[in-house]
Amino acid sequence: MEGADLQLATEVAGRYFGRPAESVVPIVGLGSVNLVFVAASAGQEIVVRVSTAADASRGEAFFQKERWCIEQAARAGVPGPEVLDVGVWRERPFMLQTLLPGGNGETLPSAEIHVWHELGCYARLTHSVRVDGFGETLDRFLYGESNADWRIFAEYNRSSLTEGDELLTLNVYTREQRPGLQQLFHEMRETEYKFGLAHGDLSLRNTIVDESGKVSLLDWGSAEAHIVPHYDLVHILCHHAPDSLVVQAFLSGYGMDATEFARLLPQIQALALMKALDLTRWAIDRCPERIEELAENAAEEVKDWFGA
Repeated sequence: MEGADLQLATEVAGRYFGRPAESVVPIVGLGSVNLVFVAASAGQEIVVRVSTAADASRGEAFFQKERWCIEQAARAGVPGPEVLDVGVWRERPFMLQTLLPGGNGETLPSAEIHVWHELGCYARLTHSVRVDGFGETLDRFLYGESNADWRIFAEYNRSSLTEGDELLTLNVYTREQRPGLQQLFHEMRETEYKFGLAHGDLSLRNTIVDESGKVSLLDWGSAEAHIVPHYDLVHILCHHAPDSLVVQAFLSGYGMDATEFARLLPQIQALALMKALDLTRWAIDRCPERIEELAENAAEEVKDWFGA
């Protein structure tokens, strides 16, 4: 974070307040895509989120997506911040939100089980939000045909499993495993799923817990129109490696019993596998510095699937 970023946040806050901000304090550790500040003036405090210079070109579209998600989630009954404004200032996209009272869920270990239970409740509510398409941008939420768009995505991943596939060179999978992956992705393409609004990053750090125990959900930047409940469960199981108590708390909040979870688990694991391979292909095309990391993750998913 540079002085110019702080100056930008100060200007944006002052524009909203209609007077100079009395203080603007950066909040560190809340992500690499956006810079986050708390600004205050005359007893009013707001959150100022500004895209990094590197992500400025797509930042406004993602902030508009977040605004839509926050508003839809609120209508469904999920507590969260109110979006005060979204715009562009000095060619840098920004979003202003209300500052919620309480502490970050990640800093409150005694509340962990309670928070995960509430996240399960919120996931069930947001998964009921209608989406028309499939993907991560707002236009994919509002337009398209979810099952048809999913089939296109699944077929892309199936048809990419060729003899000359770069993932073979990266040792993500072997030639002997290729037919099994092709068959799996074919079956996934033909499966009829339920689609809805998935948060994409359900975690303790994306919550605020107030003194009464009320949990509010933050940061919809990773949200997608996707298969539910599978997509959010992929993130939880793969990125958090939760213990059984956390899983039970989330499922209890969601209203899913152990039998239903066991039935869905193979589908969830298959989606995690496809996502891992797809992310590696994304890195090859657009983010070469992450190829090694994502290829290693994908190789682990393949090993787990084939029991290697």
